[in-house]
Amino acid sequence: MKLGFTFDEKAISHISISDWISKAHSLGANAIELAPDKNILSVSQYLEIAGLAADLGIELNYHIPYFASEYYSVSGFYSDIYEGKKAYAGFVDLLEQISLVAGNSDSTIVVHGEEFSSSSKKSLERTVELMEYISDLLESKNLNHRVAIESLGLGGKEKVGNSRPELLEILDRLSGNRFGICLDICHDSMNYFPSKPNSDSDFYEKIIYSHIHGFDFSTGKKHMSFCNSQINFLDQIFSLKQIKPEITLNIESLSDFTGSSYLEELFCDISTLSKLV
Repeated sequence: MKLGFTFDEKAISHISISDWISKAHSLGANAIELAPDKNILSVSQYLEIAGLAADLGIELNYHIPYFASEYYSVSGFYSDIYEGKKAYAGFVDLLEQISLVAGNSDSTIVVHGEEFSSSSKKSLERTVELMEYISDLLESKNLNHRVAIESLGLGGKEKVGNSRPELLEILDRLSGNRFGICLDICHDSMNYFPSKPNSDSDFYEKIIYSHIHGFDFSTGKKHMSFCNSQINFLDQIFSLKQIKPEITLNIESLSDFTGSSYLEELFCDISTLSKLV
């Protein structure tokens, strides 16, 4: 397995990009997940990350920063009012620039299913349309990136992709070998808690990428440090490693949940998980 981490841009106010990536790599990280957005970092900063990744042999993967919604719809009424198509086209344009520097054009792009309050059917259809649209944009740029729909949690708002059957239904609607599932081990495990999820072969066969992060019962916080998690996900990690040994396991802790200790806890997670994968 490869071990990666989500690049939370807020942290660069505390550490340089080069020092951060070098330290993470020295501890065992060989992949990084970016959510490229020119409103967050400059193009030159993203290209700096890509250059460092190329020099160190680090794989780059991506998370779409614009979540599927009626405001980011790529077809129908809302696509003529809002700028979803423009946002996604800009995202893929930036991916093309990054990929030219990083050198890996077969990365994985993670997509969130749409949140919904009334029509799960419409939200599912918009999620499928988004994945198809992203695939078409990648095809137009001759990029081989794969597109993975993330397994989401049942808690809080209803979201497309919060059950294994729904994730498989989405993939059944898509054609081609570009698509798959991003298994978020925390979300998936919490959907079954206190029982543990099984290793269903039909589901695991479709997994092409994965996320891991901690969970705190007292606060309900997700996306916290794996080292500080109140739930043990080791069985799920070992099952994934056995069934999908080539998979990338990405640490998805975020500074919004870890606060000022974000970098310290991230480096602890990388050091710990690098010994398991």
